[in-house]
Amino acid sequence: MAWEDGMEKCHDCGAENPDFSKFCIACGKAIKTEATTSAVRCPACGTEVPSGAKFCVGCGKPIPAQGAQGKQICPSCSAENEIGGTFCTNCGSRLQEISQGESMESKPAAGTTFPHYVSFLDQKMTQAGFDSLDVPPVLNLEKLFRRKKFDLFKVGLVTTFCGVKCLNGPVNASQLKSFSENVFDYAVRNKGYLARNALQPLVVYPVLVTSSHHDDILQFLDSYWPKHWMAFEFPVVIEPPAGKVLFHQSTPLWRLLDFESIKKEAERLFTIG
Repeated sequence: MAWEDGMEKCHDCGAENPDFSKFCIACGKAIKTEATTSAVRCPACGTEVPSGAKFCVGCGKPIPAQGAQGKQICPSCSAENEIGGTFCTNCGSRLQEISQGESMESKPAAGTTFPHYVSFLDQKMTQAGFDSLDVPPVLNLEKLFRRKKFDLFKVGLVTTFCGVKCLNGPVNASQLKSFSENVFDYAVRNKGYLARNALQPLVVYPVLVTSSHHDDILQFLDSYWPKHWMAFEFPVVIEPPAGKVLFHQSTPLWRLLDFESIKKEAERLFTIG
């Protein structure tokens, strides 16, 4: 019987097989061809392309540069990353070019770096109606956001501040408390329009972005309920490497109505993955 498409020899038993065969017809073992050993898969569509190809033959998207053992190289810092990743795990830079119509927004997952998460948070806050403010030196923050929004259920105009600081962990309860108080005090002094104790609700999210936390953080978050007049202090701890977001999980009865809505907003704004 003649095969129209040519023959391929089995590397194990030497039997001839049609060149489209994946397994030997004589011994049943996988046929190793140059195409299978040198090809890589396009991270966008999964098509096999020759190693070294710059663009996919299936979808036309760029193929990430290959490093050792099938890694892709970050164009910004030259760090090796797993094939198919979108952002560098070392510097947070985007690994692949963005095709026309593709969104820049990417939801961070576990393993996200500080710069990537802060960039992601910047987008989320803008979408939620926050303005990015100049950071005062006294706070030493990465980002400071403010939003003024009319809310009938919270008695009119609500001012919300969010102060974001990156801190190499592990962070402890004392550090979080001090940071939260500083951001809250600044927000109270700068909410504008009316005096400190006037009927103008204030919500403050002091956000610490860190690599890890001490054991006392969870207990602190569940027990820290400072009583402010018409103001709500809601500290948040975010750990991008582990994909964790920590904040109040229990709500005291005297805060049941207002803190539930604040907690839900915190989940929308800060959740990873």
